[in-house]
Amino acid sequence: MPKQINPLIKFKGSMHGVSFYKTQDGFLAREKTSIDPERLKSDPAFRNTRRHNAEFNAAGKAGKLFRRIFGDEINNASDNRVASRVTKAMVAIAKSDPVSTFGQRKVVLGDFNLLEDFEFNTSAPLSSVFRKIPACVINRTTGTVNVNIPEYIAEEDIAAPKDIRHYNFFAAAAVIDFATEEYFIGRQSRPNVEYNETVVPAAAISLTIPPNATTPIFVVLGLEFVQLVNGVVYTKSRKLSALQLIAIDLP
Repeated sequence: MPKQINPLIKFKGSMHGVSFYKTQDGFLAREKTSIDPERLKSDPAFRNTRRHNAEFNAAGKAGKLFRRIFGDEINNASDNRVASRVTKAMVAIAKSDPVSTFGQRKVVLGDFNLLEDFEFNTSAPLSSVFRKIPACVINRTTGTVNVNIPEYIAEEDIAAPKDIRHYNFFAAAAVIDFATEEYFIGRQSRPNVEYNETVVPAAAISLTIPPNATTPIFVVLGLEFVQLVNGVVYTKSRKLSALQLIAIDLP
């Protein structure tokens, strides 16, 4: 795709069949399509295009649901491309559907393990920000989820941005039915902790979900950098904080 490299020439709009537009990567250009939308809907020549579009749209809907459910967590820690990356992952899951025909493949029948270790902020992966390895224990029968954070020393084990004085861990567990779009999410966070040389003992973030759930369970863990102003907590920047899908439990 053409990209404008002269910073003084910043076209927006259309010219001679070419559309100019601004993105987070700069000003780009692309040629307008001349395909009749009605032809695209019915012409046998575009049958595979329609199949691709149907699966992409369904995956996009699943991705939107997933992002909405974890919206609070994503607002705390994510990058600018999290929406497109979640959609891409959902497309891959739909394509892993082992029974449906091309054009009818569904996310709900795919392999959700393809989302394993998904990073919501690729510029600050959890494994890079926090050098210890957390563990997750899910009891589907009782509806309990424990995110176990091992003992650590913040200044040694957390790669914090400059001038950070406080941080906190937060977690969420969601039971999601992608077929009906019904879900339940449990959230919890640890109190804001000062960034220093003190040894922080191992502890668990306990989450509650409905017992005996029959649909997939997803667990995320985040590390958020914050600042305290007169007793009020403010997120430093969602682009600096980390959030990872640390566990998936399938029925």
